[in-house]
Amino acid sequence: MSLEIIKNDPETMKKIQSMLDDFCEFTGLAAVITDSLGNKFSNLSNFSSFCKVMRENENLCCNSDKLGGELAAKIQDTCIYTCHAGIVDLAIPIIVNGEHIGTILAGQVRTQRKLLIDFSDKEMPWMDSEEMVKMYNEIPFMSHEKLRKSAKILNILANYITEKISSYNALTVADTSVTDFENVVSELIEEISKVNYNKAKAMLKDIAQTFFSSANHENMLLFKDIFRKKLANLGVAIPEDNVIEKYNNTSFIGEPLIGSYYFKVFDYVLEKIIIQKRFRKINDMDWVTQYCNRFYYTKISTQDMAKFINISKDYFSRQFKKNTGITFTEFFARIKIREAKRLMKETDLSIVAISLELGYSEANYFTRVFKKYESISPKEYREKNNRIV
Repeated sequence: MSLEIIKNDPETMKKIQSMLDDFCEFTGLAAVITDSLGNKFSNLSNFSSFCKVMRENENLCCNSDKLGGELAAKIQDTCIYTCHAGIVDLAIPIIVNGEHIGTILAGQVRTQRKLLIDFSDKEMPWMDSEEMVKMYNEIPFMSHEKLRKSAKILNILANYITEKISSYNALTVADTSVTDFENVVSELIEEISKVNYNKAKAMLKDIAQTFFSSANHENMLLFKDIFRKKLANLGVAIPEDNVIEKYNNTSFIGEPLIGSYYFKVFDYVLEKIIIQKRFRKINDMDWVTQYCNRFYYTKISTQDMAKFINISKDYFSRQFKKNTGITFTEFFARIKIREAKRLMKETDLSIVAISLELGYSEANYFTRVFKKYESISPKEYREKNNRIV
C-alpha cells in the first residue's frame, strides 16, 4: 500500500495540498508530506530560508524525516523532536490497515525547552557560515503547547488521507470474484509446494495489501476458505485459530496487521511442509537453502544437515561447497547475519535479544561472528542505520 495511489486522483491531491498550505498560513509553521522512507510526497509549504538551503543536502533531511515518522508510527501519535539541523519539527503518522505508509511533517521553529527526542548532529557545519547563522536566528520561537494544538489540526488531514486510501482499496477489492482468489491462492500454493520461502512470502504480502481492507471482511473470509482447501491438497491442515494466535516468528515483525493471521498460517504451513518433506521433489541443495532460510534461528551443524538428507557428512560438505563456493557453516552464518541486519533495521529489539532470536546463547559470540562478516560490530551497524541500540 502506498501514498502514490492518491496521485491517480488529481482533485484529491489538489485538495490535500490546499489543506496543507492553509494550515501553514494559519499557524506560521512549515509542512510537507513524505512517504514512510522520508521521501517528499507533497510540495514544500512555507519553508524557511534556512531549511531551503539545508534541503540542498536532501539525504540528511530525508533521513531526519524518516526517523521522526518511524517514531510517530511506533507510538501511533504525534512525535515532537529536534531535527538534524537543530530546529524543532513534529511528525504525524499516516497509517492504513496497520501499515505506516507516510508522515505529515511540520515545524521549522525553535522552542525554549529542550526536547527529549533529539536527532541533531553533534557537529553542525552550517554554524561556520554567518549567513546560515543569520537565517537560523530568523526562525521563530513557538511554545510546546501551541505545537501540540497545531498537530491536532494536522491529525484531521492525516485521517482524511487514511480514509481516502482505504476507500480506493475498497473499490479495488469490491468486485473481487471467487475466481480471482482461486488464481492468486493457486499461484501462492505453487510456490509453497516448491518451498520457495522468500518468493512465497513476498507474494503473500502483495495479496494482503491488494485484497484485504477493513471495509471488506468478506474478502478475508473467502481467502481463508480457499487457502484452507488448497492447502489440504498438500496434505497440510490449518490448525485452529487459537493455535495460530500463539504462533510467532520474528520474520513477520512489522508486517501489516490486517494480514498477520495469514503470515502466521503461511509460516506454520511452511514449517510443517519442510520438516515433513511434503513438497515437490527438489534438488537436495535447494532444500537445504530453503530449510536454512526458514529455520535461521536454530542451531544446525553440517552433520545435522547431512543427516536430514540422508548422506554422509563428508559427501554433503563436498557437494555443498561445489554448489555454493562456501562451506555450510559459513552459508548458515551469513543467513543469520542477514536476519540480524533486518531485525536491527526493522525492530527495536536489543542486540542481546537479537542474538537470542538467532539462536546464539552468548551475545559476545554473536558480536564476534557479525564483525567477522561485516567488519563492524552490531552496535556500529545499528548506529549507522539510525536505530536504537
